[in-house]
Amino acid sequence: MKLLIAAVISFAAFPALANTNMASGMVEVRDRTQISEFGINSDLADDLDVYDANGRKIGEIEEIVGPDRRTAQAIVVDFDDDMAGADDHERLFPLTAFSFDGSGLVMADISGIKDAPIWRD
Repeated sequence: MKLLIAAVISFAAFPALANTNMASGMVEVRDRTQISEFGINSDLADDLDVYDANGRKIGEIEEIVGPDRRTAQAIVVDFDDDMAGADDHERLFPLTAFSFDGSGLVMADISGIKDAPIWRD
């Protein structure tokens, strides 16, 4: 329940993440941009695997994005075929939707993947 509340707050705090048009205005961050929430930079985060709370691989990081090239604010995840539905496998989530376990990102609440904003670059 706390995670669901955090996700709602995250979307409220980042209005650009609340709809599918949010990609306009979001750009890929530059190399070596610090992601303080995880203690790593964008180069290290790029292509990390993404897991659900049970440790099952559900996708991988496609891009780290933000309002400018120096500010990491969200993650584009390229989900495995069965996770996102249809042909739109790249979805956008705020950094707060993930935790870093030292080798990959964990997405504790996967219930809203199909409803998350689609990333089109």
